[in-house]
Amino acid sequence: GALREIWGDPEDERELLKEIAVLRRRVADLEPLDAENRELRQLVDFPKRTDSRMVMCKVIARGDASGWWESVRLNRGSLHGIQAQMAVVSSAGLVGRITDVSESTSDVLLLTDPMSKVSCTLSKSGAFGIVKGQGISWAGGQDLEMISAALPARIEYLSAEKPVFHGEDVVTSGLGGVFPAGLLVGRITNIRTDDSRLYLYGEILPAADMRNLKYVFVVVE
Repeated sequence: GALREIWGDPEDERELLKEIAVLRRRVADLEPLDAENRELRQLVDFPKRTDSRMVMCKVIARGDASGWWESVRLNRGSLHGIQAQMAVVSSAGLVGRITDVSESTSDVLLLTDPMSKVSCTLSKSGAFGIVKGQGISWAGGQDLEMISAALPARIEYLSAEKPVFHGEDVVTSGLGGVFPAGLLVGRITNIRTDDSRLYLYGEILPAADMRNLKYVFVVVE
């Protein structure tokens, strides 16, 4: 009949269906690889969009303290021009700063570490403040739908005399000499007035996903 004319021999039909199944599996296997290749291309292109000289590094280890990710170790060190206090970024935003350096590795204190403090400014209001790490909990969320759970960083000492907007971008101010000015830190949410009523503070949704860092850049110039 018509079906027989299209498919030919039933044995040929079975073989064709097997080939289709194999091809589908190959496509499924290639999709994650294709996504990784796109990510790597974006990473390679990222330094070209800045005026700074950067060293691309791979995250090879994480520091774990009571369930909180506070630091990461990179596969580049002093032999690659990396020094303590240099800023570390991803293609999304600020990650942290270099603390300890060996010839072939370096450690990063994450923006979200409770020991981290960064002088920042708000993109719309121009208000200055200090971003302090609050730690990252795997039970917490990193999206605006979960702001009821404490976000892993907050900005403090914002002047109450300036309007501050929910979702406003927070960028590095350049003060202090560690971080270049204009690096995206994240967005501000949950804005409140402190007890003195002189200052505002808010939680920060970091631009960089600290929980899934694979590759980062150290700003060496």
